[in-house]
Amino acid sequence: MVKTKIFFNKLVKKYNECDFSFFPVIKLNEREKEYFNKFMPDSKTVIVVYYPIINPRDYLWYCPDSKLNKERCNIDDWASEICEYIRQVLINNNRDTKIVPYPQTSGLQFRYVALASGCGELGKNAFYLHPVYGSKVHLRVLASEIESKILCSIKIKTQNVCLNCNECIKSCPADAFKNGFDGLKCRAFRKKRGEYIPFGEKGILRYCRKCVYSCKAGVGIQK
Repeated sequence: MVKTKIFFNKLVKKYNECDFSFFPVIKLNEREKEYFNKFMPDSKTVIVVYYPIINPRDYLWYCPDSKLNKERCNIDDWASEICEYIRQVLINNNRDTKIVPYPQTSGLQFRYVALASGCGELGKNAFYLHPVYGSKVHLRVLASEIESKILCSIKIKTQNVCLNCNECIKSCPADAFKNGFDGLKCRAFRKKRGEYIPFGEKGILRYCRKCVYSCKAGVGIQK
């Protein structure tokens, strides 16, 4: 049987392009804590996988079967493989572990889960900002019976992730930042330009994300 702490040390080395955080469910805010208590009542630990978006093409989403609503992109495929690897190892160590469904509607906002880890902050566009990857990061979340105190954890200082450069505001074609970020205005603009309708034979979903790719926060990705 693989010792879990040794496993996670190896995990960090094996997937050194990614970041991971492990923390108790009790650290979550009430809304997220309630979700985990229903999703997996015996869960003690939240595991967050941070997968960097280095090549925007790898983050191009497809919906080849709109009836089944099976959206996918390369980065989420890779992150899902890591989540499944973690799940299998912990289950083999008699620690029940579940992957929070995504991109299906789960009712859980991953950005607030990531914030509870003490890693990162919210940007002006309400996207999660990772201290190294900035806004160019894809999040996946797991719940596990394992005690978080026996896992290794990466400690990153999170102060001043946002650079206040206002590039996200300047790049917004919806003009959704006049009085703080207006998510409804952003969504209405994107819906009007057909972002939520699969395009072409491959079912490409043409999401805007200009505020994400213009963001200069983070130190780990070459701009």
